[in-house]
Amino acid sequence: MYRILVINPGSTSTKSAIFEDRKCVAEQSIAHSTEILAQNPLTGQQVELRKSCILDWMKEVGVSLKDIDAFAVRGCKIKGCNDGGTYFVNDILKNEVFNQHFPDELAPHASRLSLPIALSMCQAEGVEKPVYITDPPCVNELSDIAKITGHPLFTRISVFHALNSKAVAYSVAEELGKKYQECKFIVAHMGGGISVGAHNMGRVTEVNDCITGGGAFSPNRTGTLPVVPLVELCFSGKYTQDEITRMIKNTGGVLAHLGTADMREVEKLIEEGDKHAELIFDALAYQVAKEVGGCFAALHCEVDAIIFTGGMAHSKRLVAAIRQYVEKMGAVRVIPGEFESEALAFGTLRVLKKEEEPIVL
Repeated sequence: MYRILVINPGSTSTKSAIFEDRKCVAEQSIAHSTEILAQNPLTGQQVELRKSCILDWMKEVGVSLKDIDAFAVRGCKIKGCNDGGTYFVNDILKNEVFNQHFPDELAPHASRLSLPIALSMCQAEGVEKPVYITDPPCVNELSDIAKITGHPLFTRISVFHALNSKAVAYSVAEELGKKYQECKFIVAHMGGGISVGAHNMGRVTEVNDCITGGGAFSPNRTGTLPVVPLVELCFSGKYTQDEITRMIKNTGGVLAHLGTADMREVEKLIEEGDKHAELIFDALAYQVAKEVGGCFAALHCEVDAIIFTGGMAHSKRLVAAIRQYVEKMGAVRVIPGEFESEALAFGTLRVLKKEEEPIVL
């Protein structure tokens, strides 16, 4: 039996869990108030704050670091982590995180704190344990043909919900009695951002960039926009570069159209007879369906399953709206929510049990 400690920091919370093989035996999510975070603005202080919370929790559940076989920590954008799988954290990867993504100011995304937290815990307790990162969001398995754009100055990359998308794909493959590497799936992760990917025998060879503007619009992201009008807006003098960037990544999508990014509120508006809200809702479903159709073509129209996951997959109305477009393409599976802790733990477990080789930079 292997005991694995999962560390998954978020913007205002720190999630951690202890797995014994595939069984989660303890988990917690500690919320950090904005006031406390504001009092600890530097990354070093953030590490100490969150590390102490995890160590205190471990004492409560009666587990010490000496009882842990390995850390499974959430990944961030790391140069060189192109392939999906589980990465062994060596000095090269450590230096990449600390030198490029761990400046003196607070890191833009809390996931960048996960590795420093694990290393700091080991230092504080005087132990040394292996650390692994599974399917970071920078996984870029696009096929060569999928990377080409209409101009050589631009190359497509993939930034998507790799961790959860691959986790649900592994789960469905297991249910089908197959290995993930033997299957063709289309996985639509629908959350604050939406990524729809073609999983082709273990590699995501086609997927939209869900962060910097690609694919379907989401609750607060614009997705693909008409290029020339966007360029004209950028040079209009009405907006700064930062304002345009925030528009694309934070304040676009459903929020821009309806003033809310909460899809439950949107469904309530529809139930109250708001036709504009219904149009925007249906347009989101239509755009997701188009992305599914594109992945279907990329897989030569052969799929084992079309999988819907993420928070918005809880919406029966949304899934039904998308299903009407895509159900003839293949079997539809709905796995709502996110399974980041399980994905991190299971990826590390596969390496510890020598079911797959770790990736070493």
